[in-house]
Amino acid sequence: MRHVAALLVVGVLFGCTEPNPGYQPTPTTPDGTPPECQPSERQCSGRITQVCSGAGSWLNERLCPEDSSCKAGVCVPSGERCASEASCGVGRACSVFVDPANSSALATFCINTVGLKAGTMPCTGDEQCRSGFCLQRGPLSICFRACQERSDCTGKDQRCQTVYLTVNGVQGGVKSCVPGGGSTP
Repeated sequence: MRHVAALLVVGVLFGCTEPNPGYQPTPTTPDGTPPECQPSERQCSGRITQVCSGAGSWLNERLCPEDSSCKAGVCVPSGERCASEASCGVGRACSVFVDPANSSALATFCINTVGLKAGTMPCTGDEQCRSGFCLQRGPLSICFRACQERSDCTGKDQRCQTVYLTVNGVQGGVKSCVPGGGSTP
């Protein structure tokens, strides 16, 4: 009889445990403290865009070019739209931003040059490039140079090609000069 009563108690205890899909435990970081932010949340720290990491802490993402601003974690251009660096004039370059008219797309806008390296030159950081944007192209990183057609590229071994990248959390394609010669795709 005791065994039956014990089995009945065990059965009741296990039967009372139900999943509670509405329960949301208070999130904590690996060290047990509350997170500073929620993953993929965005903010500005001066002209620096920041994104919340999976661990719940802010990570610096991009320094907005000098003549742009940071709003809601996204660099906002102040210059006119451009399709190539030539359309921006002396001392200016064409750079990539989240499109203010369509927050799920990328677009190119004129900025004051950031660095000294021209498009397709090797780079290790955005600050080295005239456009303020260093592209990862496989094992090689090169400076971004906006283009519409092959003639917008300065080197004979370059072509104008759509490159896909992520800027302030938005993925999209923009045309850039890239090494490799050939004609415009």
